[in-house]
Amino acid sequence: MKKFFSLLLAAILVAGMLTTFTSANTLPNLGMNDTISGMPSNAENVQYLSDLYNTNVVDNQNKTVELDRGYHDYLLVFADGTRREISTSTGDANGNRTIENGITYNKRDIALGYYGTKFEKGLGVHPDAVGKPDRYIVYDVSKLNVNRFYAVVGGTGRNITDPKTKDYYLEFEVLGSKSATYDANSFESLAIATNIRQHLIAEFDIDITGYNFIKLAVRMTDNSASNTSCGAAWGGACVYTGTEPVGPSFGEAAQPDAFTLSDIGIYAGISSDYLKNSAYLSDLPMGDSSNNNNNASSINAPYGDPDGVINIGDMSTMLWSGIGMHPKKPSEGEAYTIYDVSEYACDRFYSIVGITNANGKNGAGSGVIFGVYGDYGDGNYVLLAQSPVITKTASGEFDVDITGVKNLKLAVICGGNTNASSACAWADASLYSTTGTPNLPTEPTEPETEPTVKPTTKPTTKPTTAPTEAPASDSASEFPIGIVIGIAAAVVVAVAVVVVIIVIKKKKAN
Repeated sequence: MKKFFSLLLAAILVAGMLTTFTSANTLPNLGMNDTISGMPSNAENVQYLSDLYNTNVVDNQNKTVELDRGYHDYLLVFADGTRREISTSTGDANGNRTIENGITYNKRDIALGYYGTKFEKGLGVHPDAVGKPDRYIVYDVSKLNVNRFYAVVGGTGRNITDPKTKDYYLEFEVLGSKSATYDANSFESLAIATNIRQHLIAEFDIDITGYNFIKLAVRMTDNSASNTSCGAAWGGACVYTGTEPVGPSFGEAAQPDAFTLSDIGIYAGISSDYLKNSAYLSDLPMGDSSNNNNNASSINAPYGDPDGVINIGDMSTMLWSGIGMHPKKPSEGEAYTIYDVSEYACDRFYSIVGITNANGKNGAGSGVIFGVYGDYGDGNYVLLAQSPVITKTASGEFDVDITGVKNLKLAVICGGNTNASSACAWADASLYSTTGTPNLPTEPTEPETEPTVKPTTKPTTKPTTAPTEAPASDSASEFPIGIVIGIAAAVVVAVAVVVVIIVIKKKKAN
């Protein structure tokens, strides 16, 4: 009965809530051997900021902004790990030079990173001196119908790219404003990439949903010697429309159709044919679990809110059973919860998943990816099913074949560059059987006041000693004869006592 009402409540739409992204996040330097992910293949409506410079820039604090070119009259390239300077003295009359890897560079190209990756589009800029105000560009993106910003950032100047100059560091920051009109004081930080030097780069891919203005700021860090020859670039800087936030994935799922996305808070649930053969995971013994900061998963409550109710999705669907989790930082791998399911004789796993609104901050991070793994007894976990990146505005349900699985692992990872405010839940997480009666624990029943089967014969002998407690009655319609006789005897004694007292009083009166 409890499961029936929980699934019924899952289909009720309660209230919509808006997503807000307010936290500033430090992006890690990708390092010399890392490659660039690039924009997702499903990016739509891509608009390069260099093409919008003359029409959409509302504030610019750079002395010079180079459009689709590096900042200086020379190019420093880390191609195949070797630093090369390309200028009119080393190239042809047009400043072109073909180097050992067969790629031709021009002194005005934008080339970043260890591999000298070229960007046809971008913004070349130069920071001010240490301690001076930011150099920045502000774009109005309110009418572009976009929801994401992308760029690869790095240095282009001699001191930034030369390994011998160790005290020159760039910092790039993306800020956003939701103000209806341009207000220089209304910006909040969205992401920061710091300590960029030599061949190091960083890649931004940021949700800018709801922001009308974006600011691209560059500065020297406080530990820098100066800003001399410290050119920089926003390589491939653009805004675009993305159908999903960009983030990592678990890999190729063995059951790609075992997850169904829902953006309206309605779920199929477990078929009524099998509902009686199901049990909540939260009612079964949990094995190992590890979440953000290595904390344990929560039972029947949102992560970080032990007294709360599980609300998930943009419709805040309420559910009463589940496992609360929180992804770890991107560099720390997956958060997980493990159950040994080998003894229950169930062949399927079901759950509704989504971001919870614990602490009132749900949806402020990069979203969450959910994955279901199975260990078939050899200690190796196989990815059975996974979700896309789930944000505040979506949820979904798993219905996974777990035939032969010994250990079931429920894993989550953050869907982008931050795990901030990403508490999530496996609501109504259940095991069930489609092949027969499973070996599941039953819910405790209410104690009965009478035996379920009445005795067919009366006892042939009386007990030799009085029982310490009165025996329970057989039924409401059969009152024990012994109790009747006892009550009658007590009445007779009481009447006799009263008669004696009356007689004694009359004698005294005479």
